[in-house]
Formats: sequence, C-alpha cells, structure tokens
Amino acid sequence: MLNRRQLITSSLAAIGGLALTSCGQQPNDSVQALDLALAQSPPAAGASLAARPLPQVVQRAYTSRNLLWHSWTGRPTAAGSALYQRLSAASYHGLRADSYLPQDMLLLGELPRRRGQDLLLADQALSLGLHDFTGDLVYGRANPQGGNHGAAFTAALAAGNLGRWIRTNEPEGRSYQDLKQALTRTDLSPETRSAIAINMERLRWTPEADWRRPYIRVNIPGAILETFEQRRLKGSMRVVTGRTDRPTPSLVNPIVDLKFSPDWTLPSTIIEQDYLPKLRLDPDALNREVYEVRVKGQDSNAIRNWNVISPDDIFIRQSSKEISPLGKVRFSMYNRDAIFLHDTPEQEHFGEDYRAHSSGCIRVQHAVDLSLWILSHQRQSVSRDEVIERMNAGETSTIKLDRTIPASLQYLTTYVDGSGTLKSATDIYEKDQELAQHLGFAIDDAQGAVAPLDANT
Repeated sequence: MLNRRQLITSSLAAIGGLALTSCGQQPNDSVQALDLALAQSPPAAGASLAARPLPQVVQRAYTSRNLLWHSWTGRPTAAGSALYQRLSAASYHGLRADSYLPQDMLLLGELPRRRGQDLLLADQALSLGLHDFTGDLVYGRANPQGGNHGAAFTAALAAGNLGRWIRTNEPEGRSYQDLKQALTRTDLSPETRSAIAINMERLRWTPEADWRRPYIRVNIPGAILETFEQRRLKGSMRVVTGRTDRPTPSLVNPIVDLKFSPDWTLPSTIIEQDYLPKLRLDPDALNREVYEVRVKGQDSNAIRNWNVISPDDIFIRQSSKEISPLGKVRFSMYNRDAIFLHDTPEQEHFGEDYRAHSSGCIRVQHAVDLSLWILSHQRQSVSRDEVIERMNAGETSTIKLDRTIPASLQYLTTYVDGSGTLKSATDIYEKDQELAQHLGFAIDDAQGAVAPLDANT
C-alpha cells in the first residue's frame, strides 16, 4: 500500500513529461512570458523565498516533511520543473506570473539545486503557487463570489496531469477562448493585452453558454446581440442595455418562452423608483383601465395616502391592450434580477452609438427576426406571418419553447466578435480601472479602455 508521500509523488509523476503548449506556440524547454502592461505587484506576490502563510490544504501536503517538487539532494524533479514552467507562463492565461512565484525564483528562469531550509521554502513556494494559480484559473482571481481554491489545488494534484487538468478546467466558452487566442498576437501593445486579460478574468466568474448548441450572446457595453449555431455566427443586431444607475448584470440564463403582445408586471425596483413617487404625488396618476394596481392583494382605488405604503406591498401590471415598454414580444428568462430580452417601442435609440438607456433588461432591435431564429430551433416552426399576427393581436399569447435557447449576457470592454474581430467598447459602468488595479495591470486610463481595434484575430 502506498504511503502519503508515495501517493502524491506517483500522482505528480506524469506532470514532468508534458509539452507546455498554449495555442500551439509555447515551447517546452523555455517560456517567454507574454508582454503585459504591469502596474504594481499584486498584494499576494512574493518578493523573495521568505515563507508566506500556507493554507491548511497546502500544509497538509507537508505533514510528513516530504518534498513535492524536489528530491532531498536538492535537485528539482521533472514534475517540479514542469510546474515552474507552467507558473512562469501564467500570462498565457491572462494572469501575472509574479502572483504565483516569488520574484527571485522568476528571475532565475529555472529551478536550481537548493539546500537546507531554502529547499523546503522553494518547494512550498511551488505548492502555494499551484494552489493560487489553479484556484484563480477556475474561479477568478478577483471574483466577488470567491471560490474554494483548496478544492482546485487538491483536484490538480490528484489529476496527475497538470496540462490536461488546465485544459479541462479553464473556461471553455467561445468568448474566453477567442480572447486567449488573441492574447498571443504579436501586433498588440502590452496595454491591449492587459485589457484582454482583465476581460478574461470576468469570464472566469460567469460560465458562458455552451457554444456547441444554438445560443445568444449579448455584449453589455458594446450593446450588441449575436446569435450562433453550429459554432458559427448567424446574425447580429443592436440592443439597448441598462443605464449606469440600473446596470445590466452579467448572467447566463435560458430563454424559455416567447410572450407576444405581453402584459407587463413591473419589477419592485421600478415600482419603488419610478411609479410610487408618482402615486405619492397623485393617487390617480395611473389609468386603472391600463394598470392593475394592488396593495397586499387588495384593490388600491381607495388608497389616497401612498406615503405610508411600502413598495414591497405593491403589485402593478400594465395591460397588453396598450403598447408597453416591452414592445410586442418578450423573450422570457427567469432569474433573481428579473432580467430578460424584449421588443421596444423606442426604436430611436438603436441609431445611437451610446445605447445604455434601459432599466436593466435588454431591448432588441429586430424582434421579429430574433423570434423567428429562436422558433426555427423548435420542433414545430412558426411562420413570419404568425409571429407578426401574434405581435399585433393586442391579446397576450405565449409559445413555450421545447428547446430552450441559452443567453449569455457579458460585460466585456475588450472582446472578439462573432466574425473574429478584436474590438473594444466604452467602459460604461466604469469597472475596468478597479479590476485592473486589483489584478496589477495597467490600462489606458484616458478612455477607461483601450483604443478601438480593427485587426482581425
């Protein structure tokens, strides 16, 4: 029976013989890190081999005083050298190598023979680097929701093949992989690569829709919707996204039905911020033939003092007899943010460059075309004439989808569009600088984003 040290050693043995490839360009015997625009060192980066606090999951790997990456003669093992190369090449994943290896180790370019206490510190530094790198790759380094780095570390050790583990566990969505590929281009400035890196970080927080099946992708700051099937771009259109005080969140959610001539049940945030102030000024502000208004389930006609009414107790629904802000069709998604896609009567905004005007939901430019594309992937197709008839009926009707269509809503200020062009978008919610600072990258702060890019990937 293998003891703990033998088990760990055997699990790691396969790491050493891996070819270190990233987009087919990274050599095995030496690593040339990508040139990123670095700002200050990340807070967790080490300046020397001085011991840093080790998480318990890393400490447990050393309870028998074993070494994971060196022999007791001081020579690094094949697995240790391979891990060192992987961590040194963290920039290929849009991450900083000095977040995972102390500067003095990075400057050496390879693992030298070590002795005494220095040997144990070097070995532990590699383990800590693996712990942080694997967690950051899976969950993101600055993810507001956090993640269990220990689980990723343990899984990587158990896998026995670090290269395969990385390929399996890094985000596999189209947006992430396209940005990763763009990162290796030789014609990009370090600032542009840094901008790519911070957007790759965002994509580690929210998994993308499976690009092997039909799906919709919305870029929030770019205000563009794209449809894909069989891994190819099928169409695109302009959209209107959430304004700065009511931002559209990043999420992945399936579209489950199409609701034509929709009525509109108002979200609590819109009731509180838009409609309750009107009722407090004038109890008759809403036409009761158009709006159903209830308080704690009861008819509200008798209420004259709305100042004592809590917004949480109010229900307001606009009838489908009137053209609502949802336009003539709603593409229903169900999530805690009450975000979905919909038509709009305010078509004039689609001609503007800046299109962040909604209360958080996505207004689509060509509702008929999007409806037909979604319905073309159902077991029973629906004609254009029927779609238009339902949209203009003035009575609500719903088509439930037997094959839901995933929608990815992404906040990417540097991205690769469906045609393969690297682009940038205005940082409308002013998120880039804070994230760049957290990750230790420098980006163009004159615009809050990189300049527009027109080269194809």
